[in-house]
Amino acid sequence: GSTGSFYSGLSIDTDPNTSSCPNDLIHFKLNQNGFQSYAWDFGDGTTLTSAGEDIQHAFTTVGTKIVSCKVKNGCGDSTTIYASVQVLNNSPVSDYLEVNGIQNPSCPGDKVFFIINHGQGTTKYIWNYGDGSPADTTIGAGSHHIYTTPGAKTVTVLAKNACGMTKTITMVQNVSTTIFP
Repeated sequence: GSTGSFYSGLSIDTDPNTSSCPNDLIHFKLNQNGFQSYAWDFGDGTTLTSAGEDIQHAFTTVGTKIVSCKVKNGCGDSTTIYASVQVLNNSPVSDYLEVNGIQNPSCPGDKVFFIINHGQGTTKYIWNYGDGSPADTTIGAGSHHIYTTPGAKTVTVLAKNACGMTKTITMVQNVSTTIFP
């Protein structure tokens, strides 16, 4: 007989953890790693065996999706963990969505890179850089801009997800001529 055992609190974490739109990537991650294999079943006909504890998957249809992961340890024992996710036509943009400027503060003439945290690759972003420049429409999780004058610039991002739902987020980018490296 084998002596392998499994942590009783073994579970699958999901991000987003509330709901998502069709075709959005959902990140699944076991809260423990180090198993010999991970056999994922997404309940939509897609199965995959991986060597790691986290994976992404997109569902094309709406509904409650039951995902399972059968893990096997080095003793040859296995257990199956389940999670459910909601795929909705009206899923909101993540409450955790935020924008950050990588170089903040920055100098006039610097290329400032902005990143979106907790966004989706299918989300469309409309960027207003707070300096009178035209709006920038970008698909993906980041953008960049060059400011020509100093001052506190309010960066506003309108996010529109695959369900057509929107959310506006802001940050302040400080542009100064008195920054030392």
